[in-house]
Amino acid sequence: IRPPLVPPASADVKSIIQQGQDLAALEPHLVPGKITVFDFYATWCAPCRKVDEHLYPIAGRRSDLAIRKVDIGSWESPVAERWLGDAAELPYLLVFDKHGQKVATLTGGDLRALDRAIAEASR
Repeated sequence: IRPPLVPPASADVKSIIQQGQDLAALEPHLVPGKITVFDFYATWCAPCRKVDEHLYPIAGRRSDLAIRKVDIGSWESPVAERWLGDAAELPYLLVFDKHGQKVATLTGGDLRALDRAIAEASR
């Protein structure tokens, strides 16, 4: 396994959960005035790395984008059991607009759909 990709210093990327600890609510982690992307991922997930490779440079250029990383650890972890009940695959991404309204739920690393969701959240 390669080491995780490091986001640019200018990017608002924070890891809020490591190794599948529980996460009771997303709302405290929404960033007011920014598009917030919750990225549920695992270190063993190859498509999750592709999302990082795609999203980190965008976050480095956009001050209105925040990424909150949630490491599920495994499908049996408390955070996965709470949030990934209907997710067929990783990555599982939730995109919220600047007002805290969810605009998209994405699975499987569809980068075009992610770009569309961010564009929608920007409106």
